[in-house]
Amino acid sequence: MEPHVGPVSVSLRVPSDDARDQRRPTIVSGDRRALTDADSMSLSTALHPLARRARAAELLDGAALDSAELRANLRELAMLNRLPGGTAASIAAIEALTDGARDATILDVGCGGGDMALAFARYGARPPARWRVIGVDRHPEVLAEAIRRGRGRPDVEWLLADGTRLPLADGSVSVAHTSLVIHHLEPSQAVALLAELGRVARHGVALNDLRRGLVPFVITAATVLAVARSRYTRHDGVVSARRAYNLTEIDELIRAAGLEVVSRSARWLPRVVTAAIPISP
Repeated sequence: MEPHVGPVSVSLRVPSDDARDQRRPTIVSGDRRALTDADSMSLSTALHPLARRARAAELLDGAALDSAELRANLRELAMLNRLPGGTAASIAAIEALTDGARDATILDVGCGGGDMALAFARYGARPPARWRVIGVDRHPEVLAEAIRRGRGRPDVEWLLADGTRLPLADGSVSVAHTSLVIHHLEPSQAVALLAELGRVARHGVALNDLRRGLVPFVITAATVLAVARSRYTRHDGVVSARRAYNLTEIDELIRAAGLEVVSRSARWLPRVVTAAIPISP
């Protein structure tokens, strides 16, 4: 036998017009309050999350790195560097900066596993060119992998150093190159790195990096998730696209470092190479 359920009395309290008016947000314009800059920025960020750089951390920036994951990541980065906007675009920018000089010294800062430095050396070994390459990285375990890959190349040397404090004389290299490094850095750090590259390079600086934007993010994330298997690559590839600077911001960093843009690779690609030279006094 089912229990008897008596009638249930529900009381709905309808607020008075005065009470509803008190709960309404007050928007004033003229004698009404306009949106503040902070409100506008918050709204812009909410509607377009890539309007500002993300602060998310990348696994490769961690204090302790897993050796197996690191090696897998460096192999996959070498593969990604063969795509449009990668090594070939950097070589074109370097060649333009050297202006066809036969003998040149190319500095690659943040060389990672050394695949780009070695590609520069192979390209520069074709007559009549003769390029000497210096690969620089501040992580001993990363540089060790580059040294292992570069055995038997007398035209490439490796240097353990911080890119913002290079143990090199002013104007001691022809062109200074850096790839996929700037997006790891805060603006002041990025300016310090670019200024140091400009100090040691006689002809100019080639900066290869991702650019931030909705379409570049979609292309970068889709590519990385489709081809990469390493946890480091899959995580950091997506985060890098959110941490990247847009082209306007890159130009501002370059100017702040005392350099000026002279050329740029295809700007519609998610990865762009910018060539810059010292600003004339």
